[in-house]
Amino acid sequence: MGRREFKEYEINIARMANGLHVFEFEVSDSFFSCFSDSLIEEGKGKAFLEIEKSETMMTLDFHFDVSVGLVCDVTLEPFDFPIHSDRKVIMKFGEEDEELSDDVFIIKHDRHTIQLAELIHEFVSLEIPMKKVHPSLADDMRPELIYTSGNDAPEENSGSEEETDPRWEVLKKLKEK
Repeated sequence: MGRREFKEYEINIARMANGLHVFEFEVSDSFFSCFSDSLIEEGKGKAFLEIEKSETMMTLDFHFDVSVGLVCDVTLEPFDFPIHSDRKVIMKFGEEDEELSDDVFIIKHDRHTIQLAELIHEFVSLEIPMKKVHPSLADDMRPELIYTSGNDAPEENSGSEEETDPRWEVLKKLKEK
Protein backbone atom coordinates (compact mmCIF):
# COMPACT_ATOMS: atom_id res chain seq x y z
CA MET A 1 0.00 0.00 0.00
CA GLY A 2 1.84 3.02 -1.21
CA ARG A 3 -0.89 5.61 -0.88
CA ARG A 4 0.33 9.11 -0.20
CA GLU A 5 -2.14 9.61 2.70
CA PHE A 6 -0.42 6.81 4.62
CA LYS A 7 3.10 8.25 4.49
CA GLU A 8 3.04 8.89 8.26
CA TYR A 9 2.41 5.17 8.89
CA GLU A 10 5.54 4.14 7.01
CA ILE A 11 8.75 3.24 8.84
CA ASN A 12 12.20 3.21 7.25
CA ILE A 13 13.68 -0.06 8.48
CA ALA A 14 16.81 0.17 6.30
CA ARG A 15 18.18 2.96 8.50
CA MET A 16 16.97 1.40 11.73
CA ALA A 17 19.69 -0.03 13.96
CA ASN A 18 19.24 -3.31 15.78
CA GLY A 19 17.53 -2.86 19.12
CA LEU A 20 14.32 -1.39 20.52
CA HIS A 21 12.48 1.46 18.76
CA VAL A 22 9.25 3.16 19.88
CA PHE A 23 6.64 4.81 17.64
CA GLU A 24 3.27 6.48 18.12
CA PHE A 25 0.59 6.87 15.44
CA GLU A 26 -2.58 8.96 15.47
CA VAL A 27 -5.75 7.46 14.03
CA SER A 28 -8.79 9.57 13.18
CA ASP A 29 -11.94 9.66 11.05
CA SER A 30 -9.84 10.58 8.02
CA PHE A 31 -7.62 7.52 8.57
CA PHE A 32 -10.58 5.12 8.62
CA SER A 33 -12.26 6.82 5.64
CA CYS A 34 -9.28 5.88 3.45
CA PHE A 35 -10.33 2.23 3.59
CA SER A 36 -13.26 1.53 1.28
CA ASP A 37 -14.24 -1.70 3.05
CA SER A 38 -13.91 -0.32 6.59
CA LEU A 39 -16.35 -1.30 9.35
CA ILE A 40 -15.36 1.93 11.06
CA GLU A 41 -16.53 5.34 9.88
CA GLU A 42 -15.62 7.32 12.99
CA GLY A 43 -12.71 6.78 15.31
CA LYS A 44 -9.89 8.49 17.09
CA GLY A 45 -7.01 7.56 19.29
CA LYS A 46 -3.46 6.29 19.23
CA ALA A 47 -1.58 3.21 18.19
CA PHE A 48 1.68 2.66 20.06
CA LEU A 49 4.37 0.43 18.61
CA GLU A 50 7.59 -1.07 19.94
CA ILE A 51 9.85 -2.68 17.38
CA GLU A 52 12.64 -4.99 18.48
CA LYS A 53 14.93 -5.40 15.47
CA SER A 54 17.66 -8.00 15.05
CA GLU A 55 19.68 -9.26 12.08
CA THR A 56 17.11 -11.92 11.20
CA MET A 57 13.75 -10.50 12.25
CA MET A 58 11.65 -7.78 13.84
CA THR A 59 9.06 -8.15 16.57
CA LEU A 60 6.32 -5.53 16.45
CA ASP A 61 4.31 -5.04 19.65
CA PHE A 62 1.22 -2.87 19.10
CA HIS A 63 -0.94 -1.30 21.79
CA PHE A 64 -4.17 0.45 20.85
CA ASP A 65 -6.06 3.16 22.77
CA VAL A 66 -8.81 4.02 20.33
CA SER A 67 -12.48 4.97 20.54
CA VAL A 68 -14.70 4.16 17.56
CA GLY A 69 -18.23 5.27 16.81
CA LEU A 70 -20.71 2.41 16.50
CA VAL A 71 -24.47 2.13 16.10
CA CYS A 72 -26.40 -0.07 18.53
CA ASP A 73 -27.96 -3.11 16.83
CA VAL A 74 -30.95 -2.90 19.20
CA THR A 75 -31.81 0.81 19.47
CA LEU A 76 -29.91 2.19 16.44
CA GLU A 77 -28.42 4.83 18.76
CA PRO A 78 -24.80 5.84 18.12
CA PHE A 79 -22.24 5.29 20.89
CA ASP A 80 -18.49 5.38 21.45
CA PHE A 81 -16.82 2.01 21.85
CA PRO A 82 -13.40 2.02 23.57
CA ILE A 83 -10.70 -0.30 22.25
CA HIS A 84 -7.71 -1.14 24.42
CA SER A 85 -5.85 -4.07 22.98
CA ASP A 86 -2.41 -5.48 22.27
CA ARG A 87 -1.22 -7.31 19.16
CA LYS A 88 2.11 -8.85 18.23
CA VAL A 89 3.51 -9.34 14.73
CA ILE A 90 6.74 -11.03 13.73
CA MET A 91 8.49 -10.05 10.49
CA LYS A 92 11.32 -12.34 9.45
CA PHE A 93 13.80 -11.37 6.78
CA GLY A 94 13.86 -13.69 3.78
CA GLU A 95 14.09 -14.00 0.00
CA GLU A 96 10.45 -13.19 -0.90
CA ASP A 97 7.52 -11.39 0.73
CA GLU A 98 5.12 -13.96 2.20
CA GLU A 99 2.40 -14.08 4.83
CA LEU A 100 2.86 -17.25 6.89
CA SER A 101 -0.05 -16.54 9.26
CA ASP A 102 -2.06 -13.60 10.58
CA ASP A 103 0.85 -12.51 12.74
CA VAL A 104 3.98 -13.89 11.04
CA PHE A 105 5.34 -12.42 7.81
CA ILE A 106 8.46 -12.88 5.74
CA ILE A 107 9.77 -9.68 4.16
CA LYS A 108 12.63 -9.29 1.68
CA HIS A 109 16.11 -8.60 3.07
CA ASP A 110 16.44 -5.54 0.85
CA ARG A 111 13.12 -3.97 1.89
CA HIS A 112 13.66 -0.34 2.90
CA THR A 113 10.28 0.50 4.46
CA ILE A 114 7.26 -1.15 6.01
CA GLN A 115 3.76 0.30 5.74
CA LEU A 116 1.70 -0.16 8.92
CA ALA A 117 -1.60 1.57 8.03
CA GLU A 118 -3.30 -1.60 6.86
CA LEU A 119 -2.18 -3.58 9.93
CA ILE A 120 -3.38 -0.83 12.28
CA HIS A 121 -6.74 -0.68 10.51
CA GLU A 122 -7.11 -4.46 10.57
CA PHE A 123 -6.24 -4.80 14.25
CA VAL A 124 -8.66 -2.05 15.31
CA SER A 125 -11.41 -3.53 13.10
CA LEU A 126 -10.94 -6.96 14.66
CA GLU A 127 -11.91 -5.52 18.04
CA ILE A 128 -15.38 -4.46 16.86
CA PRO A 129 -17.92 -6.82 18.48
CA MET A 130 -20.26 -8.80 16.24
CA LYS A 131 -23.26 -7.68 18.29
CA LYS A 132 -23.06 -3.97 19.00
CA VAL A 133 -25.06 -3.05 22.12
CA HIS A 134 -25.22 0.44 23.60
CA PRO A 135 -23.56 0.46 27.06
CA SER A 136 -26.77 1.75 28.69
CA LEU A 137 -28.55 -1.46 27.61
CA ALA A 138 -25.85 -3.97 28.44
CA ASP A 139 -26.91 -4.38 32.10
CA ASP A 140 -30.60 -4.71 31.24
CA MET A 141 -30.34 -7.24 28.45
CA ARG A 142 -30.55 -11.00 28.67
CA PRO A 143 -27.09 -12.58 28.36
CA GLU A 144 -28.01 -14.41 25.16
CA LEU A 145 -28.70 -11.06 23.46
CA ILE A 146 -25.30 -9.57 24.23
CA TYR A 147 -23.29 -12.71 23.51
CA THR A 148 -20.42 -11.59 21.26
CA SER A 149 -17.72 -14.26 21.28
CA GLY A 150 -17.12 -17.90 22.02
CA ASN A 151 -15.38 -17.04 25.29
CA ASP A 152 -18.41 -15.19 26.62
CA ALA A 153 -21.02 -17.80 25.69
CA PRO A 154 -23.73 -18.28 28.30
CA GLU A 155 -23.69 -21.64 30.01
CA GLU A 156 -26.18 -24.10 28.64
CA ASN A 157 -27.79 -26.38 31.18
CA SER A 158 -26.39 -24.65 34.24
CA GLY A 159 -27.70 -27.34 36.58
CA SER A 160 -31.33 -26.22 36.90
CA GLU A 161 -33.92 -28.10 34.87
CA GLU A 162 -36.10 -25.75 32.93
CA GLU A 163 -39.59 -26.64 31.81
CA THR A 164 -39.62 -27.99 28.28
CA ASP A 165 -42.20 -26.84 25.80
CA PRO A 166 -44.61 -29.81 25.35
CA ARG A 167 -44.41 -29.45 21.58
CA TRP A 168 -40.75 -30.57 21.73
CA GLU A 169 -41.53 -33.76 23.68
CA VAL A 170 -42.64 -35.54 20.50
CA LEU A 171 -39.35 -34.71 18.80
CA LYS A 172 -37.34 -35.80 21.83
CA LYS A 173 -39.07 -39.18 21.77
CA LEU A 174 -38.20 -39.60 18.11
CA LYS A 175 -34.59 -38.71 18.79
CA GLU A 176 -34.33 -41.30 21.59
CA LYS A 177 -35.46 -44.14 19.29
